[in-house]
Amino acid sequence: MEGRSFRPAGIEPRPAAVKPVDARRNEARAGVSKVADKRAEARRAESRRTEARIAEAKRVAEAKAAEIRAAEARAAEAKLAQAKATGAKLAQARRAAEARSAEVKLAEARRAAEIKATEWKLAEAQRSAEARTAEAKLAEARLAQTLAQTKLAEEKLAQTRRAAEVAVASARPRAEPAVETRAASRASDARATEAAYTCESCGIVSSVISRLLTDRTNVWEVHVNFGGINRTFVYKFDPGFWNGERVRFAAGRLVGV
Repeated sequence: MEGRSFRPAGIEPRPAAVKPVDARRNEARAGVSKVADKRAEARRAESRRTEARIAEAKRVAEAKAAEIRAAEARAAEAKLAQAKATGAKLAQARRAAEARSAEVKLAEARRAAEIKATEWKLAEAQRSAEARTAEAKLAEARLAQTLAQTKLAEEKLAQTRRAAEVAVASARPRAEPAVETRAASRASDARATEAAYTCESCGIVSSVISRLLTDRTNVWEVHVNFGGINRTFVYKFDPGFWNGERVRFAAGRLVGV
């Protein structure tokens, strides 16, 4: 076969003489080898370019992935911050609602306390008014009882005095001799005194009583016995009469005799 040399065993090879055909073949082979080397170099360059493109694509993909991860992290942080802000707002709203509820409860408690205090004051005022009314009724009852007792005592006293006057009058037949025994120079005075004692408008003060009315007004009652007929005269001031004094009713008023 061409291009191959066979060498017997034990025989050293000797360089063969280069023939022109072999030189052309070698040149052709060298040219083919150069083309192959260029093709291989081109394939290696293409492979390097492909690897570079793949590496660039990897870097771009990794950069995009990093950007995506960063965006996701930012989104997660934003969501977390928003959640925290929402939680803070909710907590603040809850605290505000609790504060308003506490204020409402405090206001209601104050109103309830004021209502109770007002009710207590009204009840106390009612009790005080009832106590004053009861005291006034008791005072009126006591005054009425005192007046009744006084009137009874006055009536008894008047009856006693009338009985005493009747007894004295029955013991003395007539009072004229005592008047007639006076001196003649005073005869006119004696007749005036006799007329005064025998006048129908004359009487004897049986009692003088000071009374305190319900309106805190003080009055004086003068009880006069006109020959068995009792009359009462009321004055807003002390008239100056005393028990047993002889008086005369003239011109609508009592005067001393």
